[in-house]
Amino acid sequence: GTINSTTNWSGIVLVVGDVTVSGSLTIAPGTEVLFAPLQDTQAAGADRSRSEIILNGGTLTAAGTPGAPIVFTSAGPTNNPGDWYGIRVVNGDVTLNNCVVEYAVEGIRFECQDTRLSNYSLSNVTVQACSGDGVWTTYGQYVQPVVLNNFQIQQNSGYGINANGAVTLTGCAVSANARDGVWADYASLQMNGCTVSQNGGWGVEATGNPVEVWNSTVRTNGSGGLNLSGQVVVGLVGNRISHNWGNGLNLYLVSGGGE
Repeated sequence: GTINSTTNWSGIVLVVGDVTVSGSLTIAPGTEVLFAPLQDTQAAGADRSRSEIILNGGTLTAAGTPGAPIVFTSAGPTNNPGDWYGIRVVNGDVTLNNCVVEYAVEGIRFECQDTRLSNYSLSNVTVQACSGDGVWTTYGQYVQPVVLNNFQIQQNSGYGINANGAVTLTGCAVSANARDGVWADYASLQMNGCTVSQNGGWGVEATGNPVEVWNSTVRTNGSGGLNLSGQVVVGLVGNRISHNWGNGLNLYLVSGGGE
C-alpha cells in the first residue's frame, strides 16, 4: 500500500504488493527486504503481477554499512531473475548506500523528469541477476545527471546501464551483462575510474550526446570495446581498452568531430 507518514523498516520485511512511498521510509542497516515471487496484491504499478517499491513524492532512505548492507531480494525459496519488479524513483529524494538489489525485472529505475529539487545519494550498490536492465535512467529537459558511485552492476539479462538521461559513473564495475555494459541513447555520459568487462554486447555504446571516459578499463566484451556514434563530442583519456571480441574503439560521427 501507500506509506504517507514516517515509517521505519528493520530486520526481515516481507513485501507481497506494491509499496508507494509518498511520506518517509527509512530502512535500517542489515535489513532484508524480501519480495514474494510473482505476487502483487495491489495489482498496480508498472507490473500488475510483481511487487515494486515506488518512490512518489516522498523520501526513501536505505543506508546500509559495509558490514550490514541492506538487501532487496526474492523471498524464494528458489530465487529467479524477475521474481519482483524493482525500485522505481518516480519523484522524491532517495538514498541508496551499501545495498544489494537482485532478482528483479529492472533493478533501479530513475523515472523523474524534473530532478532540479531532488536529492540523490547513490553509492556502493550492487545490482545483479535482473531479467531486464540493472539501472535505467529517463530523459527530460529538467533531468539532472544521475550520479552512481562505486556501483557493481553484473549478470543482468538486459543492459547493465540503460541511460536515456544523463549519467555519471565513478569507480563502477559493469560486468557480465547480456547486452551492452553501458548504453547511452542521446544521453550525456561521463565515466571515471570504471571497469567494463565481459558483457555480451559492447562495453560502452553511446549515440547522440557528449561522452567522456577517463581512466577506465574496457575489456573482453562480446561486440567490442566502445562504439560511439552520432553528433557527439568524445573525450577519451587514460583508458585501457583490450581483449574485446570486436573493435576496441568505433567512432562513427555523422557530423562534428572527435578528440
